[in-house]
Amino acid sequence: MPTRVRYVVRANAARVASWLLAFVLVCGCLPLSVQSAYAASSYTGGIDIAPQYVLNDHTVYAIHVTAAGLPANSAVNVDVSLSDTGIAGGFKTAPGFTWDGNNGTPRWVQSREQAVNDVSLQSDASGVVSGWCYFKCGDENFTGFSAGNGHLANQAYLTAQLSVGGGGSYNPSVLTPVTVLDAATQGAWVHNGTGTGAGDGVPVSAVNPNTSGTSSLQFTEKNGCDDNDDGAIDNEGPSGSFRLAVPAGSPLNLKVGGSAWAPGQGVSSVPTDTDVALGASDTVPPSAVSGLQVLPGNNSAFLSWTGAADVGGSGLAGYRIYRMTGTVYPVQGTGDSSLTSAVPTLAGTVGAGTTAYTDSSVSNGTTYYYIVRAVDGATNVGARSNEVSVVPAASATYTLTYTAGSGGTISGTSPQTVASGGSGTAVTAVPNSGYHFVNWSD
Repeated sequence: MPTRVRYVVRANAARVASWLLAFVLVCGCLPLSVQSAYAASSYTGGIDIAPQYVLNDHTVYAIHVTAAGLPANSAVNVDVSLSDTGIAGGFKTAPGFTWDGNNGTPRWVQSREQAVNDVSLQSDASGVVSGWCYFKCGDENFTGFSAGNGHLANQAYLTAQLSVGGGGSYNPSVLTPVTVLDAATQGAWVHNGTGTGAGDGVPVSAVNPNTSGTSSLQFTEKNGCDDNDDGAIDNEGPSGSFRLAVPAGSPLNLKVGGSAWAPGQGVSSVPTDTDVALGASDTVPPSAVSGLQVLPGNNSAFLSWTGAADVGGSGLAGYRIYRMTGTVYPVQGTGDSSLTSAVPTLAGTVGAGTTAYTDSSVSNGTTYYYIVRAVDGATNVGARSNEVSVVPAASATYTLTYTAGSGGTISGTSPQTVASGGSGTAVTAVPNSGYHFVNWSD
């Protein structure tokens, strides 16, 4: 299915000014921001439609590549990364993942794998390639490079390196600088809190009204991508829904299918590390969960926390518990896990009146990390809690000790040893004459 895109050329930035109907396939575009080629083996073009900002976690972005000067009628592998220089050597230490949905086992391919199984586009009879890709940074330790090589501090070049068959790599003549934001302290998200009226694979963009710059780009569900990296494609929401990363605290206007989307107009700012339901009657996220604690059990983990508050009017709906296995993403082949961070997996949910959760989908001897977020009745999501870690173990035990003050005694066993997840025996506080029992204290 063809795509039609209309845009405005702006100096020193590859930015989309307006969009018409688009789908995640091939379209024809012109390069927006052109700098000198950095290598002899190069192609004319590069990433010509891209966001201005990229969060450093596993949030997904749509980008568009246009290239000329390639072998005709050939499958072209696309390897996207955040590079310091935009040349092949820079890919060896550059973070980034490209979605490969064309092979028998669709997956996210790390840029360090050097186009082993990256997404393939097809060049035409003139050696021209034009198509969409999905990209994510996936390294929460990365906040851009130091100033140099033509970019500013905390920036990187969003770079598409191409390869054809078993031949060499081709570097772009168009280098697209983007600002890398720390997801936890500088990023936020928005999603549709009401229907968009759009179908599958329709472009969604966030534009800063003060600069006309495109802050973020994605496509509506179903878009053929595993956006939440849970191993299932297109299970993130119903047709026409979206979730878009944005810079926290910045004003936004949203477009869906190239047209202004009314519920997404005049958004003054989005609070840091929250996910706001645009178009809902309540667009105020709940507060952050605090005091998260975890105890190990036999193939289990016991979590508890202090509840959040909701002031937006829709009421607190519950909590989402996220688990991370280890600290890095399980890359394949020649990948480098030092350039990755783990993906939070939804371990479970509980209602608003519950501030505890038992995770029984874990194994003894493995380290797990957890965060918890509150969600309200309008689907606004609050900021993450503190992060905790635990190593489940079959032999986990706890010692319970009970003591009484000078006005009474304890009846029962103290101390007593209790297995993780088990219960102790009854202990009674016996007041002396003239005293009465008030309460237990920790």
